[in-house]
Amino acid sequence: MRRSRERPATRPEKMAPRRLQRPGPEVAAAISVGMVRPAMSQLVPELSEFLVKSLDLSDVTPESIDPKAPLFGPGAGLGLDSIDALELTQALAKTYGVKVTPDDEQNRAIFASIESLAEYVEKNRTR
Repeated sequence: MRRSRERPATRPEKMAPRRLQRPGPEVAAAISVGMVRPAMSQLVPELSEFLVKSLDLSDVTPESIDPKAPLFGPGAGLGLDSIDALELTQALAKTYGVKVTPDDEQNRAIFASIESLAEYVEKNRTR
């Protein structure tokens, strides 16, 4: 006589596959190119260090830069001048892929402080 296999009285129901949420388009784009961009809070100190290195500000440390302080003008913040602005825009284009034209009406707002620069770089960077 052949024995029949006994099955447990209660067997677990098949569980529905769990659906994973897809990341938003910004995260998906950053992941697809193998780069996750730093959050705005990380970009401010990164840009402070970038500013010190690219403009060779030997008497300034990145930590000493107030993110809200003006970047340009005599006696204000860092006191950068138009030559510094030119060097900075070239360095930003090379490092972050950010293009700033000299005749852009928003330049004063973009370069008002490290915070405003970080906001602009975050929105417009290609690297």
